[in-house]
Amino acid sequence: MKKILLILIVSVFLMSFVASQNVYYCTGIESAATVELGINRWMLDFETGIFVTNLPVGGGPDKDYSSLSNLGCSCSDILTNLNLYDPILYGEMEGQWKFGCSSSVLDDFLALDLEIVPPE
Repeated sequence: MKKILLILIVSVFLMSFVASQNVYYCTGIESAATVELGINRWMLDFETGIFVTNLPVGGGPDKDYSSLSNLGCSCSDILTNLNLYDPILYGEMEGQWKFGCSSSVLDDFLALDLEIVPPE
């Protein structure tokens, strides 16, 4: 647990530095959905390397976030980068951290077309 916390602290520091240069960094480390993955919320699945969700009874939105997986961005990376990009608009997003990224957050991130540095 201490190792994960240290990695996250270092990642946030690196992201802050890189974001100040209008380049955004993805670690591929997933730390969102700390409570549980919510219905119609998304997070990066380490085993498959793709974004997964819990669909509601009867189905859900026909979404595909493979382009984010290809960038090496996790939900955690996206939340951190959006907050660095516009802290007033994106704020803390506590519900996103607890239950995973909503489709609107992922769509916003893709629409910004930011310069992303994937993990090595």
